[in-house]
Amino acid sequence: VSPTAQDLNTVLIAPETGTQVEVQVDATQTEHILVNLIVNALEACRDAGTKDPRIEIIVSSDDVRWVAVSVKDNGPGLPPDRIEDLFGEFRSEKKGGVGIGISMSRDICRAQRGDLVAFNNPDGPGCTFCFTLPRTDFGGSDTVEIKLPRPGKECPD
Repeated sequence: VSPTAQDLNTVLIAPETGTQVEVQVDATQTEHILVNLIVNALEACRDAGTKDPRIEIIVSSDDVRWVAVSVKDNGPGLPPDRIEDLFGEFRSEKKGGVGIGISMSRDICRAQRGDLVAFNNPDGPGCTFCFTLPRTDFGGSDTVEIKLPRPGKECPD
């Protein structure tokens, strides 16, 4: 997506190299999620005419079980009353959008024992989509507890 970001004069900030964490996922499907979220952010910034658009990908872990991947933009944000509707099939705010990308992304996350949430940035314009993934190196029990951010909070650090 870097060439698309460059074409749209958008600053794309990726995690620093060397910040690798192993996760238990299907690589192709997880790549689809990440590309979908970044492209959506690029298009939202473009369509809103965001001045100095910026998209940041943040990888963090709040404990030994989970990794959170966030795509944070400084675009127009999400209508607060429509955030959960974004995850419904065939519901799109985008001109020409089909409305299955976000729904499929959430389904893929959940099939991999994670989840996907969205919220408006509490510290400025734009929104963040955050998905969680199980780490491969946790040796815990079969009980899975997923800690997701509450609206208005950043993803787990």
